[in-house]
Amino acid sequence: MRLIHTLLIVFFCQSIILGQLVVAKYNGGTGNNGAPTANLIPFITSNLTQPGVTVSNATFIGKNYQLGTFNATNTVLNTNYGFTTGIILATGNVMTEIGPNTEPYAAGIDSYTGDNTDDADLHAIAGAKVKDRAILAFDFVSDWDTITFDFIFGSEEYPEFVNQYNDPFGFFLSGPGISGPFSGGAINLAVIPGTSTPVSINTVNNGSSSTGTFVPNCMNCAYYVYNGDPGNGTTVNPYKSNNQYIQWDGYTVKIQAKAVVQCGQTYHFKLAVADARDESYDSGVMIRGNLATLQPNQTQTVAANCSGGNITLNPNGPAGSTYVWSTGQTTPTISISPSAYSGQTITVTITNACNKTRTVNYVISCPLAAVINSFDITNHPASVSLNWKTESEKETNRFEIYRSDDGTNFEYLTSVKALGNTNSGKSYFITDERPLSGISYYKLGIVSNSGETEYSDLKSVQRYLSADKIHIIPNPATDHVSIGYTALHTESCTLTITDAMGHVVYQTEETIEKGMKTWNLDATEFAKGIYTVTVISANSTKTSRLVIH
Repeated sequence: MRLIHTLLIVFFCQSIILGQLVVAKYNGGTGNNGAPTANLIPFITSNLTQPGVTVSNATFIGKNYQLGTFNATNTVLNTNYGFTTGIILATGNVMTEIGPNTEPYAAGIDSYTGDNTDDADLHAIAGAKVKDRAILAFDFVSDWDTITFDFIFGSEEYPEFVNQYNDPFGFFLSGPGISGPFSGGAINLAVIPGTSTPVSINTVNNGSSSTGTFVPNCMNCAYYVYNGDPGNGTTVNPYKSNNQYIQWDGYTVKIQAKAVVQCGQTYHFKLAVADARDESYDSGVMIRGNLATLQPNQTQTVAANCSGGNITLNPNGPAGSTYVWSTGQTTPTISISPSAYSGQTITVTITNACNKTRTVNYVISCPLAAVINSFDITNHPASVSLNWKTESEKETNRFEIYRSDDGTNFEYLTSVKALGNTNSGKSYFITDERPLSGISYYKLGIVSNSGETEYSDLKSVQRYLSADKIHIIPNPATDHVSIGYTALHTESCTLTITDAMGHVVYQTEETIEKGMKTWNLDATEFAKGIYTVTVISANSTKTSRLVIH
């Protein structure tokens, strides 16, 4: 039996209860080991594909209650990621994933023993033998040249068994033009964006709590979502009481899988998930329908140096395509002068070998003041740091920093004076001392000396800061300590620290704005011992324990 002995206090603001995840088992959950399969093709066509994708030769390995459909319209999956409907694959009963998260070990210990046959592809990802396979496989032909779909992977292995039981899953694609390391020359589309790293328990997590404390070196933390299991054998509110939350103890953010295919050619898809090493604690994956092709129309902004030479526009159409450009050319690519077309849109219509067309619109622009080489955001226990580097600057006055909780409505935070003119670039750095809970979006406003402004791409970061308890880092403390409190709105509060005898050794009263307030204190000013930390506001009183070594 796995031992669980870790405590992590992490909180979210509670949402209004609106609904619950709806799950339906494939064929009502009847049949074993892939039978019956007569309804698989209409099942896939209805829930995963769209017109222009033809499915054939569908099979399923596993018990039929390991496959089903979901409707997440009234859950946090829709609120946060736009997940509505699709299919679900799980190592146990898909009905288990209906929330809220009332049970930290929803599958129980050895509660389900299904198919114990190993799978070479999943074995390679897990680094161990797998069990309880759920594998949906089929052939398909697409009229388009690109397929995309979104997925969320979740598990009851989180957070206790990170780096111990690496439950895997994969979307294995094989066919013409595909060459990969998996069966039949397949590639795995279920990877960390921008990498070849498979998504699994060990590669996406917030650290492991199996040692009694969360390991700080989490893996790809920005893709992990905490769901109310602090790792101490319990689940906490609002995750265990609000029906908008699902059962998985942790899961990934929405990740997109994408691949280029040849229209009219037959490809094979293998969607698979399994338990690693044992049968305990379910894992699963939700796939948002449809198995979508690239949208027919795209718009791309092309920022170019207007004082430089020509640039090439290349829509990367598939072999056998024809092209019609708004400039009159009919070649796959064209060369243009950005200064001649600055502020204009150049359009190309691409017709593939299956006689399907799509349009790409290129909006040509010249950077106003600075070229951003990199823009990175880093989470810290009590703050968020923003680092960016310019490749060059021309008459650049300043950089303005903006933040948003929805990616649409931004608030101005501060500004940083720019170097002004340079061909070698410069590095810049600021710290957001009052970061928001949940997902935050940041962007840079690049302001020229003449007052013109252009904006960088958005960057996002996720934080799981509590509005229910006090956040103390480190604890125990030796030379310094940070005490954090998350306010749901602007409010007056009092921070008090008392010793074991009840004597007040520190107190401050102030008005704090919405977000996280951090008090950074010199721990050497306190005698060694145990202290009570209290934050009192008009609406609540929060307490926690601080140990000074």
